[in-house]
Amino acid sequence: MLSHLFIRNVAVIEKTTVDFTGGLNIFTGETGAGKSIIIHALSAILGGRVSKDIVRRGADKAVVNALFTDIGRTAEDAVRELGFEMEDGELLISREISAEGRGSCRINAQPATVTMLRQLGQLLISIHGQHDNEELLNEQKHIRFIDRFGALHTQLSRYRDLYTKLQDIRQSLEQLQMDEAQKAKTQDILTYQIEEIESAKLKPREEEELTAQRELLLNTQKISGALCSAHESINGDTDTQGAMQLVRLAQLQLQDIASYLPMFGECAQKLTDIYYELEGINDEIRGYLDDDETNPGDLDAIEGRLDQIYRLKLKYGETVEQVVAYYEDCRHKLEQLQDSEEEIARLKEALQQAHAQAAACAKRLSEDRKAAAQRFSALVCDELSFLEMPFVQFSVDAKPIELGRNGMDSMQFLISTNPGEPPKPIDRIASGGELSRIMLAFKCVLADQDEIGTLIFDEVDTGVSGKTAQRVGVKLKEASRSRQVICITHLAQVAAFADNHLLIEKHLDENSTRTQVHTLSLEERQREIARIIGGADITALTLNHAKELIEQSNIRDF
Repeated sequence: MLSHLFIRNVAVIEKTTVDFTGGLNIFTGETGAGKSIIIHALSAILGGRVSKDIVRRGADKAVVNALFTDIGRTAEDAVRELGFEMEDGELLISREISAEGRGSCRINAQPATVTMLRQLGQLLISIHGQHDNEELLNEQKHIRFIDRFGALHTQLSRYRDLYTKLQDIRQSLEQLQMDEAQKAKTQDILTYQIEEIESAKLKPREEEELTAQRELLLNTQKISGALCSAHESINGDTDTQGAMQLVRLAQLQLQDIASYLPMFGECAQKLTDIYYELEGINDEIRGYLDDDETNPGDLDAIEGRLDQIYRLKLKYGETVEQVVAYYEDCRHKLEQLQDSEEEIARLKEALQQAHAQAAACAKRLSEDRKAAAQRFSALVCDELSFLEMPFVQFSVDAKPIELGRNGMDSMQFLISTNPGEPPKPIDRIASGGELSRIMLAFKCVLADQDEIGTLIFDEVDTGVSGKTAQRVGVKLKEASRSRQVICITHLAQVAAFADNHLLIEKHLDENSTRTQVHTLSLEERQREIARIIGGADITALTLNHAKELIEQSNIRDF
């Protein structure tokens, strides 16, 4: 569960710490006090998208820290799979957002990514807000509730694997079953491309070698002049002694005095080595000049070959290797087309088998869905009856469809809220208050289908009042017996059920606006609930009413 939440410089919250408990945690406060900021802060911790606009004006960054305890085995396993370790059974998630828009995330003080936060977040907290009601109005998403209630995700995953295989075979078959004219056209194109690449007779590293040869030919005169000059410098000519003669002369002179100065004997030996090195270099230069068969006419042939390779790369790939790979792919496609009759027969048989397997799996999934839908409908009706919708008729309209990604079922929620009226789609019947109660009923029915330790309801009591509001409070209280529940409410009947009542207050002065969160004592709770009942003027009557609501909240049966 969520134990502590620390917020600094988030919107109008300068700095506050919120201490949560197990059971039912209730947030109340004046409209505009900043209750939604708590949800935004938690969303950031769960890996949600945040903007730099969330940073409090004048601050360099916003910081949100959340401490979780007793998170459950599934979440603990996920922490370890992501490469982190629990610390004394605790999980600390931190997120910072700078005023420039940069951000950072940490899990137990170790660097993390937003994606990691998102993966963990879906196992730690489930937030129900007004946008969740939109799922009730979207027929395409109704089937997800049934799959979740029936714990059918494994079956659905197995079916989707079979359906993907079926689609792959169908696509391959469609590619082969083109009309004869298109098939002939494709064959002609492939044949032309294959012959064009084959005729080029490309060789590995040929382009690099040709490029080097071209550079050599383009610089033949420069190379020849340099080698001749070097040869003359080393060997000399009729008028000038070269390096070899000068080194030999110096060697002989040092050798003559070696008997007087032995150290120059060693120097003479080094000069002898240098002389032979120069002689070897001179031989290499002379040999190259004697054997040079460079023909400037070869340049045209090399340029032509490089141009041919360049044009092939423009058509078929950025490198010679990619051109060769394209060639192999063309050959494979052409072989498929030439052998298409046999391949089509094989694919048709494989398609029948894949369709039979997928259909059988979809049928089993459909049967389980229909059974789950009946149980789900009955439980939702019970919950809605308790939530002051006693005449409601709720059902799931299941219709068969062609095999698709979700199987062979189309499921739509139907509801009738008044006696004598036939059930109709939810989006045509339910009001805003009814949608909130329906979603609360769904949450209660689905509560045992996951291990998420914390449920958050953002104004789930919208559009209800009186006894209905009290019943909503009862349901929230019941849900909090098996997990932590956090709820933002404007209703005294709901706030009275709090195990931990938190007040959000906004303070204004000439230069700033600050929002703070306080945990209320019993006496402070009575005054806050009295304020919700009667407004700013708190009287003895509203205080007594608040006290009575709190006392009634301890009664289990309504």
